[in-house]
Amino acid sequence: FNNNKTCSAVVSIVGTKSFLEDIAKNLNITKYRMEQKGNAFQIRFNVKDSFNFIKTVYNNASIYLDRKFNRANLFLNNNNAVQRSDLLDY
Repeated sequence: FNNNKTCSAVVSIVGTKSFLEDIAKNLNITKYRMEQKGNAFQIRFNVKDSFNFIKTVYNNASIYLDRKFNRANLFLNNNNAVQRSDLLDY
């Protein structure tokens, strides 16, 4: 959270270079930071693209890690992007 009580975060994913590039391509993300971490790579998206990634990953999701799902909801709800009900469609 920053001083205005809004949440500002970025998504960071670790994987192979081609896997991470495919994620960015499928989400139409053209600006990202990629760094090599040993034999793997790490990609980071800006806040706007992080919104899109999180909404895409958790939209209608029924299998997820609670800790990550809760953080995603905190991020999205504090930025008025979506409500929890928009992430789960049971």
